[in-house]
Amino acid sequence: MDEGVRFNGRSNSAEDGRLILAIGDSFTFGDQVANHETWPAELERLSGHRVVNGGVFAYGMDQSVLRAEQLVEVYSPDVLIISFIPEDISRTELSIRSGAPKPFFQIMDGELKRGNFPVPMPASGNTELGILRGIFGYSFLMDGLMRRLGYEAFWYAGGWENQRVNTDGERISCLLMERVSASAIEANLGVILLAQYLEREVLVDQTAEVKNVLECAARNGIGILDTHVHLTQIAESDPMKFESLFFHQSHMTPQGNAFVARVLFDFLIGRNYIG
Repeated sequence: MDEGVRFNGRSNSAEDGRLILAIGDSFTFGDQVANHETWPAELERLSGHRVVNGGVFAYGMDQSVLRAEQLVEVYSPDVLIISFIPEDISRTELSIRSGAPKPFFQIMDGELKRGNFPVPMPASGNTELGILRGIFGYSFLMDGLMRRLGYEAFWYAGGWENQRVNTDGERISCLLMERVSASAIEANLGVILLAQYLEREVLVDQTAEVKNVLECAARNGIGILDTHVHLTQIAESDPMKFESLFFHQSHMTPQGNAFVARVLFDFLIGRNYIG
């Protein structure tokens, strides 16, 4: 039973060690890199513990939490790492993303109420990928170029619609952290919220939205690892090294994922999540 998780490549992880579950979007899944070059795979090698990569491309914070709840039931991990990028907060406001319905939450009477449950099938007419994809859709070179330039959403989704149902992404994300915390206490599960960023987001100040979500998580007893400060230090002290961490301001290179894994490993050890 693989539950759609990504293979980590060859590993020397200890089968009888602690199990770490990694959840998130394409930064967790490891878009643009090989199986063994994702940060969950790197963390598995560093820690000697099994790391299950449950990341899914384009997920919002809402989908990541639902995915975490699903996979915690399957794997019974000791540690849960939920990674997000700033855009994942606003993705929670969508009921349709890139033409496909997605689960979402609304706030009613101060509580989360789930919508699109069960998630409906995409409308049959949402099949148009545009003239560019029609011409170059079978080109491995063009596919690689679009991914490297950070145009994956356009390339794979074309002109498909997004439908926004609210503007409460920050509040919903905070309530989701309360939900995760309550479940973690019941399951005796250590939880970490990992903030990751596009290259261009490191070079500016964090948004209040991101800061508030991190603070919400911390208030609910969730461990916080914000890579913004680490990446900013590298950008200021060693610009060439900083540039090597990203694919043209988009996803992380193998070096970038190795960096995230090292920071995570130090965090886990320093706070006794793993031995």
